[in-house]
Amino acid sequence: MKKLIFILIVGSLFTGCASISTQERETALVLENLNKNKDELFDLSWEWMAKTFRDSKSVIEVKDKAIGKIVGKGYMIVTTVMGRTGVTYILTIDIKDNRIRVKFEDYGYHDYSPIMQSDKRVLEKAKEASNEMVKDLEVFIKGSDEEDKW
Repeated sequence: MKKLIFILIVGSLFTGCASISTQERETALVLENLNKNKDELFDLSWEWMAKTFRDSKSVIEVKDKAIGKIVGKGYMIVTTVMGRTGVTYILTIDIKDNRIRVKFEDYGYHDYSPIMQSDKRVLEKAKEASNEMVKDLEVFIKGSDEEDKW
């Protein structure tokens, strides 16, 4: 009986560790109707990254104003019921007149908790944090008009 209980407990720990598809490891959000041209949005997105990440110079891998693209590698810590986990990701910001697409790709994680966590739980928390970052970017861009009036 003890062996059966042990097997059930250990088995339940590994059910969340099933492989996650590449599509599930990505999230993309589009911000529209921003009322700014591509160059303005590029500069504001770059400024947002500089203010959001501790060391934006080491985060930003590619910045090309002509094509409207900023690519960086990021790191965040998410907390689940089981503990804290460090999550790495690639952030891509594609910029056009009046709109921005923000993509988070290649989520990977480094578990700091003593108990193995479910990949899906960690991924869900990482996507929630990513969505909050995009909302922060949108607030930053829309609030830039107010900052100009000092």
